[in-house]
Amino acid sequence: MANDSVISEVLCFCYNYYGKTPRGEIIDALVGFYKDKEIERAKETLFNVVRGLTPKIDYLPRCRLCKDGTNKRRLDSEDLISLIEFVDKKNVELPPFCAADVRRIPSFSASMVDTCAWLIALSCYSGNLPTLGMNYQN
Repeated sequence: MANDSVISEVLCFCYNYYGKTPRGEIIDALVGFYKDKEIERAKETLFNVVRGLTPKIDYLPRCRLCKDGTNKRRLDSEDLISLIEFVDKKNVELPPFCAADVRRIPSFSASMVDTCAWLIALSCYSGNLPTLGMNYQN
């Protein structure tokens, strides 16, 4: 792996939210925030980084070129996330992906990101509610 960081707002966003946010929400954010060319460039960049790794990764999927159309942004986003998942399963160490302009990174609202954590905490507390209620009345 090269120690040099790669500047790409799209890849920075993807790698910061991958594994913490559902795949569909990441794709929706990519499609809603970035332009076709930005996503396409990020996809090509990631493929080139992965292709250049030593040792080579077996069964690396090929970089599909999506034709211009209404679904191009979504298809490219799905390809990008699929490659991230593939690399993650292979436990490959990649260079860090950085943003040159943090304003080009979409943010998720707290309600979107923390919903799962909130539901887990709520389920833990819900089992204790009858006990807490009895303690409060005494």
